[in-house]
Amino acid sequence: LDTKLNLHWGNDHRARAKDEDPFRELVTREAYLQSSFGNTSFRLGYQILPWGVSEGGAITDEVSPRNSAEFFFVSLEESRVGQPMLTMDHFGDSGQWTAFFVPRPGYNKYPDRGSEYDIPGAFDRNAPDDDWDNAGTWEFGARWKRTFGKSDISLMAARLIDNDYLVRQQRFRMYGLTANVGIDNLLLRAEVALKQPRAFLARSANSSDLRIVESDQFDSSFGFDYSPGGRALTYSAEVVWSRLLDWNSDIATRERDEYSLIGSVSNRFFNDDLTLSWLTIYTRPYTSFQHRFLSSYLIDDNSTVY
Repeated sequence: LDTKLNLHWGNDHRARAKDEDPFRELVTREAYLQSSFGNTSFRLGYQILPWGVSEGGAITDEVSPRNSAEFFFVSLEESRVGQPMLTMDHFGDSGQWTAFFVPRPGYNKYPDRGSEYDIPGAFDRNAPDDDWDNAGTWEFGARWKRTFGKSDISLMAARLIDNDYLVRQQRFRMYGLTANVGIDNLLLRAEVALKQPRAFLARSANSSDLRIVESDQFDSSFGFDYSPGGRALTYSAEVVWSRLLDWNSDIATRERDEYSLIGSVSNRFFNDDLTLSWLTIYTRPYTSFQHRFLSSYLIDDNSTVY
């Protein structure tokens, strides 16, 4: 069970948007039962399923929806939203096999109406009116992973429903590959995925209304982590590239190509009790910089401040 209760005091922007003081928010990311039989384990319940190795983009990490209520103030690890799921892991001589089945897919959580990050008209907050008894709403997929010394490779395929409200009924297939290659103190990371077809909002020719168009999408990321020998210092860098293979100039929500450059450095001090890290993300073609500084201090085995 992984759950927490957040209290937002009355002056907080989300409390004001909800007109509650304090605003109480119960967040349950996972609540499941697990049992193992030999080399095979099963989990049934409310779960998240993180896939991929990229730190700057959702390349193959498309199974779990995301919480964007406060955008980048929600860390990647905390942003995934749980959903009802059955998963199976099998550990054999050929590698690790993972399969999942989602009978009722979840969807992204967007900023509250009236909060600081709300963009009027940009987010459809009405819950999707899906027929959950229809097999067309199921999600399922599988992944094979094999480890070779300090390196590993994964192949995956899935049939998913878009987590975006506005294109909720759109299904797509995802085929992906990830790889980690360890060479001494250097770790090389690569991840690619083909998603077909993805749905996008496009301008109508003779009106201001938006329509849905489809395009196959290719996503990729390449990066590295480097730690000098005998030190807790880590340097990381990554480039993320996304391209629409069936580009339509009427698409209103993105460009044909999108790029991100990610760089970070982290270090630990005072017998590894204090951790400091800096992250920078540069994005094009809608140019933006994001800088984030994180720190945490381990007071004792039971308490941490950050």
